[in-house]
Amino acid sequence: MLSTQPTLLANDKNQTARFDTIVVLSHECPFISGQPSAESYLEREMQVLAEHADRVIVFAHEGWFDGWPIKAGLPENVSAFGISDCATIPSESFAGRLKRLGCLAKHLGALWSERRRITSRETLFAATSFLQLGDMKARRMLEVIAEQKIVFSGRVLLYSYWFNEPILAMQSLARRIEKQSGMRPVCISRAHGYDCYDYRSPCGYNAFKRWMAEKLDAVLVCSQNGANYLKERDPEVSGAYRVGRLGTADTQPQDPSRKGDAFSIVCCSRAVSLKRVDRVIDALLVLEERGHRLRFTFIGDGDQLGVLKEKAALLKKTEVDIKGALPNEKVFDYYSSTFTDLFVNASEYEGIPLSIMEALSFGIPVVATNVGGVSEIIHDGVCGKLIDRDFTDEDLADAIEAFVAMDEKKVEAMRAAARRNWEQSYRLKTNAEEMLRLAYALSSASDSKRRDAQGIV
Repeated sequence: MLSTQPTLLANDKNQTARFDTIVVLSHECPFISGQPSAESYLEREMQVLAEHADRVIVFAHEGWFDGWPIKAGLPENVSAFGISDCATIPSESFAGRLKRLGCLAKHLGALWSERRRITSRETLFAATSFLQLGDMKARRMLEVIAEQKIVFSGRVLLYSYWFNEPILAMQSLARRIEKQSGMRPVCISRAHGYDCYDYRSPCGYNAFKRWMAEKLDAVLVCSQNGANYLKERDPEVSGAYRVGRLGTADTQPQDPSRKGDAFSIVCCSRAVSLKRVDRVIDALLVLEERGHRLRFTFIGDGDQLGVLKEKAALLKKTEVDIKGALPNEKVFDYYSSTFTDLFVNASEYEGIPLSIMEALSFGIPVVATNVGGVSEIIHDGVCGKLIDRDFTDEDLADAIEAFVAMDEKKVEAMRAAARRNWEQSYRLKTNAEEMLRLAYALSSASDSKRRDAQGIV
């Protein structure tokens, strides 16, 4: 077993976690695709990473990148590269099939480890596609490193924001760095929702979770619910999984004196079917029938935005503002300038949404479906209300109506509890630095003892 020193390093908030290089594997961050970003946390976390490393190198692995600008305001010691030719799997042409066979031969051991989960043509395709995508990402990333003459030395952290194909690229780079410098880097991944739960995959199978966990020093799951799911799924590697919460930037609670006459409701999410924003509008139609005066704001974009606009046009007594996609900074500006009585999230599936963290940081109570890790952030009856995943329009309308009718003292208590919950668990800087302290403690342990170090936080 390890001595107590790594424990102290991981838990001591005054301990400086400093790296020579942090390599980040993202999907698109810090490139701007023009579509809503699923990496707004990582965009802000980049500032914290840059404070704790001589240099930060980002490899974005999911997109075309040609002509995509890089987000303004990146720290000077952050550089970014887009792995643009990895967005598609080779075709089923003869050459494409040869490439697939070569990739499978290379990863026969990994495939064998998944044999009990590969039970259909669909799951086999998911597994082989995973390996081929990961192989392409790894190959192209190593080519960029060679082209840019990037050399690694000292203390290195390899950090993937997603628990999926980029892990293959991470392992290839880890072997390269260890051969080059004689020191194996620390390898850490986060896990969220779709990259955590099998049921979020179209075929009911998320490929190579156990294999990846075996290769990583730690997997930081954004919720206890997700961590428990992965531990129960693969108990042999349960020690790799721990809770690593995300967070949002600090704000000031909203000023209640700015409350308007109409009860103000906000949804902020992607406009896609699983977010079920259309169901929120259905509940608002019920509330209109009950005689309530409301204001509804939707922030977000997606393939269902047109449908939402059409349905929102049915609201006759409600002031509607469909804003579409807004940069994260503009979302914060909206909350800072516009009083909001209630935030609503009706998702079918979730990890723990950043949008709820943002609402809580402004002291806004939340009504949300009890899915994924949502019950860990919304304490029912304290800072919001949880409803069943399979709610009716009347169920959601009743939950919203309870806040409309709530007395002023109860509202004040709810809003204070919302802000307090955020302060205690969802500060971005605090949670980012906790991850870095863990990584630093792991890098301070010898390679042979790193697995023991997985109990240190």
